[in-house]
Amino acid sequence: MKFNINEQNTARLASIIGNAKGICSATEHYFKVTKDSLKVTLFSNSNFMEFTVDVSSDLNDGEEKYFKIDASNFSNTITKVGKNVEIEVGNDNKITIKNVDTKNKISLTVLDEVDESTQNSIKDMLTNLKTKEFSADTLEVKISEDLLSFFKIAQKFMNKSLASNSICINRNVAKYADFLIILKKTLGEEVFASDEDIYLQKVIVDFIEPFAKTDDKIKLIFKKDRNKVLVECPTFGITSAMALLPIQFEYPTEDELKNFSPAKENEVVLTIGKDDLKNAFSLFNGTFRQELWKWETVTIDASKEYLDKGQIKVEHSDLTAECETFIPVSVSSNTADDLINFIISSSCISDFLNLVDGNSVSISMNGLALNEIHGPGIKIFSDSIEAICCKIAEADN
Repeated sequence: MKFNINEQNTARLASIIGNAKGICSATEHYFKVTKDSLKVTLFSNSNFMEFTVDVSSDLNDGEEKYFKIDASNFSNTITKVGKNVEIEVGNDNKITIKNVDTKNKISLTVLDEVDESTQNSIKDMLTNLKTKEFSADTLEVKISEDLLSFFKIAQKFMNKSLASNSICINRNVAKYADFLIILKKTLGEEVFASDEDIYLQKVIVDFIEPFAKTDDKIKLIFKKDRNKVLVECPTFGITSAMALLPIQFEYPTEDELKNFSPAKENEVVLTIGKDDLKNAFSLFNGTFRQELWKWETVTIDASKEYLDKGQIKVEHSDLTAECETFIPVSVSSNTADDLINFIISSSCISDFLNLVDGNSVSISMNGLALNEIHGPGIKIFSDSIEAICCKIAEADN
C-alpha cells in the first residue's frame, strides 16, 4: 500500500506530533490510512490524542490499512526526505519513505502488527472516552482572543516545576501569580458559565496556544471532578484528552495583595503612556548582553527631583555599557517619601502593557525596601488589568 503526502500536510503532521510530546509521552502510536486520509492516534495510560491529515493513497473506498511506528521518528523522517513524499507500507515490517523527485529514501522498521482487536479498540477509543468520562456534569471553556493574549504573557513565566503552574479563570476573569508577577485581567467576555475557579495548567496552555492562533473554535471540556480535560481543535481535526496534576496554585488573598503593593498613605501614583514606556525600554534592548542581563532589569528613580519635572529616570549599567532615559509622567497622587528608587524587570512591565486596552496605564510605587510590608512590588493597573510586578534585589558585588 502506498500513499502520498504534500508539503503542507507534512508540515502539519510534524507540527501536531511535535506539540503532542508535552501531553503524550505516548507509549502507543497508531496510524490508519484510508483512500484520502491518515489518522494518527497516540495514547498512554492517561492521555490520548487523535487527529487526521489529508493524503492520497492507492486504497479503494472503504479500505483501511493500519500500522504502528514511533510517531516522532516517522514525522522527522518524512520532513527530512523532502517535500514531495511517497510512503509505502510493505508486508516485510518496513515503511519506505521516498522523495519522488530526488529518489532519496529511508526505510523504517514497523514495530508491531496491528491486529483486528487493536484496530477495533482504536476505532472506538474516542467514542468510549466521551461516553465514559465526559458524558455528564462537564464544564466547557471557550478560548477567546482575550484569554489567548493572557496565555501568551503568563506562558513566559510559567514553569512546570513550580506549584504555580496554572492560570486561574472564573467566568470573565483570568489570574496568574508566581514569585515575580501577580496578574489579573478582566476579559471581554465570559469564557464559561460557572462561579467556580478553573485551572489551566501549563501543559494545556502549551498545547493549545500554537493552534489557537488560527482556530477560534477551540474548546476545553473538563471532566466532572476536573482532573481531566478534553481539548477539541476543529480546524485542525484534533481531539486530545489530558490527565491533570493536583492543583496547588493559590492566587493571593486581598490582604496579601495589599501587603505586596504600596499603601495609599505612602505611594506615588503615576499615569504613563504605553508608547512612552515601550520606547524607553526599547533603548535598553540590544545594548546589554542578554546572558548577563537577567530579567532585563532597570533602575527607576521617581524622586521629587524628577517628578517636579514631570518625568522619571530609567537607567541600567554593567561592565559593557551604560544607558539612561527619561519617561514623561503625570502625577495622579503623591503621599510617598521622596526616596523612590528601585530595580524592576522591564520585560515584565512590557509584557503587561500588551494586555492593556487603552493608551495609558497607572503605576503605584513607593521607596520601601523589599522586606517591608507594602514594599515588595509596584502596582500597574487600568480599567481591564491589575498587576503587581515584584521589585528585584540588587545583586551583591
